[in-house]
Amino acid sequence: MEIDNQLSNDKKAHQKALKEIEKRKEQEFETIGREKIKELFDYQIPIVQVEKAGITTTGAKCENELIDVANEFRTYRQENNLWQDNKLEVSYKLVNDNLVRVINGEEQVIDE
Repeated sequence: MEIDNQLSNDKKAHQKALKEIEKRKEQEFETIGREKIKELFDYQIPIVQVEKAGITTTGAKCENELIDVANEFRTYRQENNLWQDNKLEVSYKLVNDNLVRVINGEEQVIDE
């Protein structure tokens, strides 16, 4: 019986120690994770309040401030190099009775 009590106490002590280690590990991960997130996502987020979005609550048209906001944000985005536009210029033409797709100057024969 004494051995059983000792084993039971040892098991409880080990479980308690394991929980404590897991708790410290989680706290450390949280701290490191937050610091890394702050490092990776350290930028301003532009916010604007719009009173009129081009439609009233009854569905009627009204002044649209979103157009001005979009233009202002485009300028902000370009000045701060937030991202680049990846525009695709796509056209089609016939060459020797074959349909050719041209994407950004690169030709691909579609139908031979």
